[in-house]
Amino acid sequence: MKTKLWLVVLVLIVSACKDLKYSYFTRINADGTIFKRVVAEGDSSLIYSSPFSFDVNEGWDLRYDKKVDGEGGDTLYLVIAEKTFANLSDVNRALELEGDSAHKDNIYGELNRKFRGFFSFHQYTETFKQRFPFKHLSVEDYLSTDEYAYFFEGDSAAVINMMETEIKAYEEQGESRFWSYLAGSLGIEFVALANSLASNSQMAALTEKDSLFAMQLFQSSVDNGPDLDEICQLIDQQMHTVWLSEAYTNGYFEPFEKQIDNEVILLGDNVYTAEVQVPGLLYKTNANSIEANSAKWTFRRGSFLYKDYTLSLEYRTINYWTFIIVALVLLILVGSFVLKRKT
Repeated sequence: MKTKLWLVVLVLIVSACKDLKYSYFTRINADGTIFKRVVAEGDSSLIYSSPFSFDVNEGWDLRYDKKVDGEGGDTLYLVIAEKTFANLSDVNRALELEGDSAHKDNIYGELNRKFRGFFSFHQYTETFKQRFPFKHLSVEDYLSTDEYAYFFEGDSAAVINMMETEIKAYEEQGESRFWSYLAGSLGIEFVALANSLASNSQMAALTEKDSLFAMQLFQSSVDNGPDLDEICQLIDQQMHTVWLSEAYTNGYFEPFEKQIDNEVILLGDNVYTAEVQVPGLLYKTNANSIEANSAKWTFRRGSFLYKDYTLSLEYRTINYWTFIIVALVLLILVGSFVLKRKT
């Protein structure tokens, strides 16, 4: 399982030339409906092989196009999916995956509104959920923001003024902490699976000592990858039982083993752009740029491999009905005052 991080970075760079580019456009309409456009752009072999994470057969309008790359002169193919949703709940039902997958975009949106007299203040967030399936630990407790950006987002700003030896040390230290994060995540997941099996089989759960031993086994197996068969045998020896080994033989840990093989080291350097257009005054956002009432982001898939990546913005709309009510009240008060003066 183990791969040097510098090799991971190299694979990310090499893969960039063949991965798809994704563009997400969201328009929040004043009536509460939400328009979505998602565009995948790249090689034709990828475009025509189900490039989207969501089911395009659920009411999406689909069309294909192509264009010439301005830099390389290559022909790029596009597939464009569009749909107008009645509300954000419908959007989430389409884009937030029930069966979470490390190989698909899993997106969840939230829209909160606060009424303040003549104005309403709205807060919108759209979160690209972490692809790494085990969420017991936070990678931010192991890697700094700069380290994460260097290893997974292609940002070399942290090492730009370093000597070669310093860069090597920087990579090795980051690699060591990253592998502690991976091994810890796997160890916690294994203990949870083992205790779930014990509960269902009326067996004694792993004690704190047994759990710590399991965690140590995962940490020490990082060079060659965890051998679940051997780990089960060693923990059985520790507990003087055989039920973990029997569970492994019967295939209980097979899904977990597949996740270790396929969903631990996540590669791919797809470029993403996102734009959110709002029906009011946009006054706060973490976007890279703002144009009128639209916020725009550019990021890479690495931004949400091992942690969530959230687009956020706040905007203000005018409550015209409040003005109408106030005007009517004033007219009534003025009318009442005039009638009293006449009498």
